[in-house]
This record gives sequence, C-alpha cells and structure tokens, in this order.
Amino acid sequence: MDKKMLKSIPVCKFDIRITALTNLKLIYFINAYVRNKILILDIYDTENNLKYRVFQSKTEFVTLEGTKWRQSKISNLIDCYPYPTFIALKKSADIIQKYLKTEEDAIKALKSLQEAIRKDELDNRYKSELDLIDSYMKPVKAVPKDFEKWLNDVALEHSRYIIYEYKAGKAMKGRCTHCQGDVLVNKPKHNGSGICPSCRSEITYKAKGKSNNIVDRSTAQLLQKHPNGVIVREFEVTKRYNSFGGAQLSFFEDNRSISGIENLDFALDEYKQSGKIRWCKDKSWNIATGALYTRNLKRELAGTEFQYSGLLEMMLSGRTISATDYLRAYQKGPALEYLAKLKLYNLVLGVLLNRYYEEPVNLEGKNPREVLKLSKDGLKRAIKFNANHNELRLLQISEKEGVHIPDELFENIAEDFGYYYEDFIRLSKLSNIHQQLKYLKNKKVNFGDYRDYINIATKLNWDVKDRFILFPRHFKASHDQAQELVKVKETFKEDKIIRGMYQELNKQFEFNDEDYSIRLPKTAREIIREGHELHHCVSTYIKSVANGKTLIVFIRKANDPYNPFYTMELHPGDFKLVQVRGKNNFNASKELEPLIEKYRAHLTKSQSTAA
Repeated sequence: MDKKMLKSIPVCKFDIRITALTNLKLIYFINAYVRNKILILDIYDTENNLKYRVFQSKTEFVTLEGTKWRQSKISNLIDCYPYPTFIALKKSADIIQKYLKTEEDAIKALKSLQEAIRKDELDNRYKSELDLIDSYMKPVKAVPKDFEKWLNDVALEHSRYIIYEYKAGKAMKGRCTHCQGDVLVNKPKHNGSGICPSCRSEITYKAKGKSNNIVDRSTAQLLQKHPNGVIVREFEVTKRYNSFGGAQLSFFEDNRSISGIENLDFALDEYKQSGKIRWCKDKSWNIATGALYTRNLKRELAGTEFQYSGLLEMMLSGRTISATDYLRAYQKGPALEYLAKLKLYNLVLGVLLNRYYEEPVNLEGKNPREVLKLSKDGLKRAIKFNANHNELRLLQISEKEGVHIPDELFENIAEDFGYYYEDFIRLSKLSNIHQQLKYLKNKKVNFGDYRDYINIATKLNWDVKDRFILFPRHFKASHDQAQELVKVKETFKEDKIIRGMYQELNKQFEFNDEDYSIRLPKTAREIIREGHELHHCVSTYIKSVANGKTLIVFIRKANDPYNPFYTMELHPGDFKLVQVRGKNNFNASKELEPLIEKYRAHLTKSQSTAA
C-alpha cells in the first residue's frame, strides 16, 4: 500500500452524539467509508479521540496510530484484558458488509479477512521453511502396532493397582488394573503396596470409593530410521482410571530429534504466533526423559552410523537416558560404545550429564584404554568397580603417581576424598595409604586440615618424611604452631593482588540478605585475622588466593559485619563449594544451609550475566 497516499486521505467527520452517551473505556467506535477503492476504518475512543486509522483492501491492510504505522490486526491493536469491544454503527456496518460482500456481522467478517490475509502472508513468507520442515517430517513412520501396549507395560509400569471392595474382617474382592484379573486380597491398606496374586505385578491398593480420578503420567521415547539417520520421538503419556478400575491411556508427541547427516530438533508448537500448531524447527519442549522402546532398536539402527553405538546395551541395562543425547555424544567418537559394551554404565551417565569441570573420559579415544586414559590393569579395575567419574579420576591419578590403591579401600577413598584426590595420593607417598588413613581416623583429623599442615611444613622446609613431622601426636597444636611460623614468611606481593581482586571482583561475589552478608577479603591481613579469630588455617591460603588457585569469601552476620563468622572456600573454575569453616575449624551448621544454597544461586546468576 502507498502509505504516503493513505496519509493524505482526509478524516471523514464522525457523528459524536451517540458516543457521548457512554463512558466505557474498553469500547471503541468505528467510522467506515471508502476512498480510492480502499475501506477506511477510523477508530475512536469514548472521549471522541481518533486513536487509529485502518486502511483495508481485499488483499492487504495497514494501521496508522498517530504518525506510526503498524501491521497489527484489529484484534491485536489494543493489548489489554478484558479485550476491547469494537462497535460499527449501522451506516458503517453496512459500508463494511458491502465492501466485503458479506452478510456476516461486519466486525466479525473484518477480523476473519485480516486473519486470512496474515495467514496467507505468513505461508508465502515462510513457505520454503515450512516445506523444508515438512520434508523432514514426511518420512516419519507410524508408531509400532504394540507401542500402546508397551507404554502400558513399561513406560507406565508404576501405574498398577488392585481396586478392592472393603469388608471388615474378610478377604476382599478386588480387580487388578494390569492383568484385569479378579482376585481376593487379605487386609489391604488403601495406598499400601502389594503383589497381584494373579500376574505377580507390584501394585498399589486402592479402596473403591476412595479411588476416583486416578491419573498417572509418564514420558517415553521411540527411535526410528530416517533418511537423514535416525529420529527420536518423545511422548507424554497419561493413564486415567475410573472408580471401577477401567482405564484410558493416551499419548501425545512433543519433540522429534533427528541425528545423523544433520542434527535437527523439532517441537510441536505454535508457528511464529500464527495460531497454527505444527512441527517447528530448532525448538524442544523440556520434558522428563522416559523409557525408550527397545523392541525395534536393533532393526532401526541397522545400516546407520549408530548401528554399533552401544545404545541398545545401555538401554537394556535399565538406565533411563536421552537417546538423542547418547547418539550425539557418540558422534564425537566411539567412547560411548566401548563404555556401554564394557558395562561401564555409570561413566556413560556421567558423560551425558556433563557436569564435570574436567572430563576424565576421552570421547575421541580410539580404544577403551585411550578412552579411559588407563593401563590394561587400570581398565580391568574400572570394569570391576563399574567406576563412576570420580572413581575413574582416582584410578587415573593413582596410576600417574605410581600409587596402588587396594581394592578394599578404593570405593571409600573415592567417596571420602572428592576434591582432594591429587593431594591424597601425593601425601600417601610420604608413607603409605594404610598409615595415612589410620592416622586420620585415629586422630579424627580432617584431610583438608592435614593437607594444609603438610603444605605449611613444606614451606617451612621441615622434613615431612620424618614421622614426628608427618604424623604429629598433637595435631592441632602442631598445625597452629606451623601456621604462626609461616605468617612470618608472607610477602606484601600477595596483599597487593588481593586488594586488586576486591576492587575488581567483589561486586560479582558480594551477597546480602536480612541475616547475613558475604564478600571477598579486602587485604591479606584480613585473611590472617580471619584465621586467627576463628582458629583455622585460612591464612595459609593467601598465596593460593593471589595466584588464582582458590577463592576465599567471608560470611558475616548482618548485624555484626566486622567480626569473622564463617569462611568459605570456592573452586575458582566453576565456583563449586569446597568447604565452609567456622570457629575452631568446625564445619558449617545446618542454619547456614539455606544461605549457602542462596549464594550458589547468586553465583550461577552472576556467571550467566558475566557471560
């Protein structure tokens, strides 16, 4: 439309006498007339102000609001709720109907025409994109004939009940919703668990009359071959029961993901605010990962790049994983195939979760030993333990340092020493693992404190292989003595760096609520005071803080911001919590747990904002 010409069309005088009779703010009046074969709709509010001018032809329309041009349909002009009412008086209504060649209500006909015009414009504008999406969707096959039965048996395995008629003191008649068998049950309890005498399924008892409106939900995945590779389809599954045990199962498909020549994601959603629900590209609904239909898996994977991926072995292990995530991780290399076929299922889960600051699994490895970065013996031990990511790291570090961890101690060490694997193995070489564990246990010494003590002793050039130094009889006294001595050796260089860190980074790490505040230390002296007041060894962390190897923040009470309360150590790479220590080196009390969770959320938000 020629907007310059449209602007030049004068406004036709509108009879305001009727509009003066109402003061309803959500009512708008339309004055319609035709100029230059264009239907013009002047829209007035109840105070007789001209708000919009709509220029409508048979194939297009545009709206002028003041001096601004808009593409909105009349139904979307005013964004408010309740929705506004548009009124065309008889003369205007007749003009609209005549122009549109309709006997339908004038406003309704106008809205329908605008809707159709926008739909045609959208279809034409995005035709190539829609055609491309449809070309990906067209080859998708129907679900297997037994898919619904599989949903009932596997995806909804938890949805099994015996609905019984309660009778005091007698065996009660019931019906199993899974096998549909009539059974007798003794002393069942409503919502209690049991076993169906007929099909031996695990069931939940439901008393008739108390079991109305039972609705169970689950999710499921279906993999099928596709010209581009394979497609994984994700479904939401619902099963509704009536009071007599009858059930209705339904399923709805949310997502489709193609993996292969191209990796593409689709979701069933409204397409570009068109009001049309269809498959949309580069979208995905976030639904829980459900069971994968495995009865067709070998056949559907055959001949694709995923034929030997190990997905079938992984799914048959009983783990629930995203088939799409697995296949796309497999595209990086054969690592997942090796892990799944060696029954290292915990490592597969760890790779897919991808929550590790340093990934110990080499996804591009060309054989199992390269994937796990282990010797032949180490590989055997990883399989024996069904190692998880932490246990794999421990195996890798122990092999690198040449320290053998006895099988009977391995899982406990892996669980107890978390962030300290490297330090634990390094320090064990000063004696041996058994002696180190025995000392820590008998003296009830926290390993983090022990590590700090040995590091301080090394700085002081003490002979840490001397058993008197290595395993002091009075640990706390020796620890405190070493700590005081090392303070003398601290330099001013670290203090300058820590002052700069506070100026540059405290805004990111600072946190306040009604009860507490958290901040970075301002100076090295503050860190020394923190350790002195709380009787712990944070002063030995000054160099690590300055070198960026760790992060220290102070926790203060809001009403006492100048006195030390707790000290927190964070990992510098991902800001994960390492430890929180209070007076006399005690761990954080339970009352601090909500604060710590809030602070974690604050750091996550700060990271995303910085990114």
